[in-house]
Amino acid sequence: MSVQDWFDRLGAALEVAWSAADRDEEAFPAIAAEVLAKDPAEASFDRDAFVREQLDPTRPARRQLAPLGTFGQPSFTVFHGHGFLIDVYFWRNSLSAIHNHPFCGLFTILDGWSVHAVYAHEERERVGPRLSLGAIRQTELEVLERGATRLFSLREHPLVHALIHVPVGAVSMVIRTARTVGYLRYFPPSLALSLERQDDLGARPIELLETLRHAHDPSFGEHLVRFLDIADLESSFISLTRLWLDLGAADQAALIERLRARHGARAEGLPEVMERSRRWLAGDALRERLFDQEDRFVATALMLAETREAALRLLEARYEDPQARLHTFIDHVAPFEPDDPAAPVLAHALVDGLDAAAAEARLVEAFGADNVEPGQRDVIEQHQRSSIFAALGAR
Repeated sequence: MSVQDWFDRLGAALEVAWSAADRDEEAFPAIAAEVLAKDPAEASFDRDAFVREQLDPTRPARRQLAPLGTFGQPSFTVFHGHGFLIDVYFWRNSLSAIHNHPFCGLFTILDGWSVHAVYAHEERERVGPRLSLGAIRQTELEVLERGATRLFSLREHPLVHALIHVPVGAVSMVIRTARTVGYLRYFPPSLALSLERQDDLGARPIELLETLRHAHDPSFGEHLVRFLDIADLESSFISLTRLWLDLGAADQAALIERLRARHGARAEGLPEVMERSRRWLAGDALRERLFDQEDRFVATALMLAETREAALRLLEARYEDPQARLHTFIDHVAPFEPDDPAAPVLAHALVDGLDAAAAEARLVEAFGADNVEPGQRDVIEQHQRSSIFAALGAR
């Protein structure tokens, strides 16, 4: 019996059960969970057999939902039913942006294990048709092992989350309704944006600015400022996210001031949104360079955790002494610049829960008072806020 036989069995059972519920979308997650419980992956999904089937050139082609490169590395639609589908996803790096589920169903881990971050969004203001402002806070951070299942829907099981698969080559499955409404990506602590692509009139100017930037065009700065002076908040945000990592602190502050002049209070939260996004990308860049799943887990925890308590609690799921594991990570894995010997000292201080004053004392102890300039606490505090270890200093 092939693995595809199992997917076909699941699909057939879903067709019968969902039809009996008059194809009520809110009923679909519970129906899918019941069908999967009666015919679980543990008994029928074999990773190697599935790979062999997908690589078989004589196998009949099936209608695919997601184009290559959009989600999964790669993804496979293994069953396409009446108003629903079953997708299987392989993951290499698996950067999963924080997103909602504008459809109904469930996901499960078929192979490997994952870190799951759940968020609550309290919309304060809608800005145009695609952008929303309001508090985004993390409510849960957990390890999901093979076989773990979570439901989602529009009303009964709303889910805003990021699911980061830890081992390279992990496999997940989604059983979901096909209809999609209101797909959003979330940028903590305060901005949500439609995942649907901007129309051409909005996207082309941003792409043109990107070309000028990559060409090191001397007029880029002038064109950017002129664009920001007239652009809507969404276009301004997208433009800044593409160049934020390349800017110094003074240039960042100057551009934010222009946005404040244009958008008023709506622009107040953008510096923190940009900083959190920068830390997320830095954490993911580190994860991508790692292959050992334990090292990738530590990097994932540092990327996703928003407080010291959350980071240590997550790491406790696998390590008896999470702080000792973090110190080991700093000594053997963390990518510090050779010309910045203070960085690992400050990172160790963060792991130990030290504030800027105590971290400064650590620097004096490590390098001698003559080699540590006085009045460095502001610099240390900035380092603590911007480091990939920043969550360890947040309460």
